[in-house]
This record gives sequence, structure tokens and C-alpha cells, in this order.
Amino acid sequence: MTNYVLDLFNRSMGGGRVAPVEIVEDEPMASTKPALMASADSGPRPADESTGKESISLSGVFRSYTNSRGSFTPALQNIDLEIEQGEFVCIVGPSGCGKSTLLHLIAGLDRPTTGEITVDGAPVKGPGTDRILLFQELGLFPWLTVRQNVEFGLKMAGVSKDERRDRARVFLRMVHLSHFEDHYIHQLSGGMKQRVALARSLALRPKILLMDEPFAALDAQTRDMLHDELERIWKETAPTIVFVTHNVREAVRLGDRVLLMSFRPGRIKKQFRIHLNRPRHVEDSDVAYLSKEILGQLREEIDRSFNAEYSREEKR
Repeated sequence: MTNYVLDLFNRSMGGGRVAPVEIVEDEPMASTKPALMASADSGPRPADESTGKESISLSGVFRSYTNSRGSFTPALQNIDLEIEQGEFVCIVGPSGCGKSTLLHLIAGLDRPTTGEITVDGAPVKGPGTDRILLFQELGLFPWLTVRQNVEFGLKMAGVSKDERRDRARVFLRMVHLSHFEDHYIHQLSGGMKQRVALARSLALRPKILLMDEPFAALDAQTRDMLHDELERIWKETAPTIVFVTHNVREAVRLGDRVLLMSFRPGRIKKQFRIHLNRPRHVEDSDVAYLSKEILGQLREEIDRSFNAEYSREEKR
């Protein structure tokens, strides 16, 4: 497990009424509810939303895998996506639809079968410190202190000892863990461990932060607190964030935009631009209302997933 974590880390180095949600669709809708606007145009943006240049671009991206019998399993199909610098994009979809695969492709830890991925116009050919992937498994090292864990990526990048220490303390202060810098990982709660992993990622000052269900294993109270922390840090440091989650309310609470992926092979079925003022909370009535709209369409893809698995079992 330790060698696996080290390998992955090294590779990742080299209130009011509901405001409208815009839907950009691959397929025309038969009808829309009053709270949803169907449009291919991005429309007016909230004052706090990114208006920066394109940061991430995926064009005609396909990814398929070969199984032990030599047949191909398509994971992603015809992904065309542009994400602007400083934007917070959340991705939802049924299990196995390729959400994590998409993050790995952007991170440069995997290569598309066909298609092109660029960051600021440059093709993604491998991992880089401009793109940091925060895994579901945090990969913290139990024999290192909190500060040493945060310094680890900087050490691998050749940063001097004094600068590593100073920068680690800046980001530990940012995630409110200054008083725990000399503690070991087993002495921390789950939420504190998550903040250590976040501080370690931010210490490298990435342009793009890729987050794969980072809060899935946490209790609701801790998760809500980390939503607030992540939003505050995003505003202070301005990275582009691509955030994968199974929690639709979490996606609406955090995102400028929510992408709904289809059942395998995964494609971007719909895009929802969220026009709700920040800060938001998962219990807000507006967040709940819009989450229900998105969840209704997500359930169509979940049903497709279940039906496909049921049909496969029947054929055996």
C-alpha cells in the first residue's frame, strides 16, 4: 500500500426565489420546468463566477479498456468540454460512468484512446504540478507529522527546507491546523486528515485541483464544515476545481456548473449552470429545489445502469 501511494504521488507530481439554472444539452428536451432554462448560451454570470480564459479543454475524447478476453469496454465516449480558469465544476453520474477516469485523464495519469486534452492550450502528455489530483484514498504517511506530510510534495519538487516549512505553515494555517503540525496522522479525526491532504495539495500551488469524492466517507456535520472551508480556500487561492461526487446537493452547493454524465460509456448528457448566490448551504431551499431537478434526470441514468446489470445477469 505504501509503495502504491508513493507511486501515485510521484506520478501526480511529474435565500429568495430560486434563480434559474441553465441547461446545455446534448439532446433536445421535450419540456422544461419554469425553474430551468434550456440554452446553448452561457448567459449572464453572477459577479463571483469566473470570467477567465479557457483552462481545460477536452475535444472528442474517448477511452476504452481491454479485458482479459481481449474485448473492449468503452468507458468514455465523445467528451467535448471546456472549463474556464478559476471555475468550480462538479461532476455527477451513476457508478461506473467514467467520472474518475475523466479526472485521471485531465491529471495526465492516463491517456485517452482518441481525442485531445489541453491545459491553457498545451496538450496534456503526462502528470504535472499544475494539476493535482486529490484521491479518495488520502495517501497520508503515518510515520510523518502533519507538517511533514504537507511538505512532502514540496520536498519531491526540490524546494528548500526553509521554504518548505514556511509554505507548509501558511497552508496549515489556511485549513486551521496550525496547532496540529507536530501531530501524527493517527491522532487526527477524519475531517482533519482531509484538511491535511488538501493543504498538501494546495502547498504546490496548482492551477487545477482535481477532487475525486473527497468527502464521501465523512459524517454530514464534518462534510458541511469542509464545504465552507473549501469554498473559502477556492476564493482565496483561485484554482480551477473539478470535483467528482455522488451527492447532488453537494454538487449544487459547491459548483458554478454541474455536469451530468450518462451511464457507460460515459458522456456529458447535460450541463447545469448554477445561478445561486454564495455562500450556499446544502439545507437551503433553493439548493434542495435545484438538486431535485438534477436528481430526477440522474435517476434515469441510474435506472439504465441497473437494467443493464440485470439483463447481463439473466443472460448468464
